Amino acid sequence: MIGVDLEDHATAARLGQVLDDLLWSQAGGSVIATAFTESDPVHAALSATRRIHSFEPSARVVRVHPDLVTIPAIAARVGVSRQAVQQWVAGGGSRLFPAPYASLEPEVKPIKVWRWADVTPWLWEVKGLAFEALPTPPQVARIDAELCRLADDMEAEPGARIVSM
Repeated sequence: MIGVDLEDHATAARLGQVLDDLLWSQAGGSVIATAFTESDPVHAALSATRRIHSFEPSARVVRVHPDLVTIPAIAARVGVSRQAVQQWVAGGGSRLFPAPYASLEPEVKPIKVWRWADVTPWLWEVKGLAFEALPTPPQVARIDAELCRLADDMEAEPGARIVSM
């Protein structure tokens, strides 16, 4: 997040006291707050957003982190070889592996990436491997739409800064 410095010990201590039910991490220059829930993920995400804003009034949560993974990352998370994941991606089974979310085009060879939330249902349904429940694409769309609405409301507030997750 821009405006929330996890390296600052005082901020980290306050986060640990006030928002201790969220998991805080950094990825790609952004601060990520992960909310765990056994109920409605849309409600949980928006509730966490309001609490973050109460903690840091100038903070703004921008979107749901897409948690993009490559073939090596999927292999590491699942505990199988890269070759096994490459075979899943190549197909041939009764249920096709999810389509890549994007293909990054470096000069030598494209790198396919998937949203982890698209991979985990396939792992359960086809391989019987259970992972944490994640918001579905329609739930992510609802959360992101509400975050945009909240961001528009915040822009009317003086001194608002952008904070990304």
